[in-house]
Amino acid sequence: MDKLIKAARKTQIKDIAIAGGVSANSGLKTALTKQAAKDNWKVHIPKLGYSLDNAAMIAMTGYFKFLKGDFVNQGVSAQARGNSQLIVVKDHLEMEIIGQTIDDAAGEAFDKCAKLMDIPYPGGPVIDKYAQ
Repeated sequence: MDKLIKAARKTQIKDIAIAGGVSANSGLKTALTKQAAKDNWKVHIPKLGYSLDNAAMIAMTGYFKFLKGDFVNQGVSAQARGNSQLIVVKDHLEMEIIGQTIDDAAGEAFDKCAKLMDIPYPGGPVIDKYAQ
């Protein structure tokens, strides 16, 4: 919370969103809501049913949409928590999993996706460069 508060105050951001599994943390939601009242922030927290890693993907999509003033058609993101997925975001509700692993690091998911695209090992850095 300390880093969030400092960053929001420094940048004068007034809209705060949390997503992913962390958004299911009731203590964090309570603390964030109280801080929002003090600093006049608008807080965006997904419903509990959406508090999964897919919510983080949706948040990432919204972030890039905000930065460009429009929707990013070809966003690529990796989710890392033991199990990893490489997902192409085509539209805010249209995503395609192009690679995934079970109990592997995100870098390994990149390498496995690269293998499927005939990119030589280690393909992770090449996939990452395309994602940039």
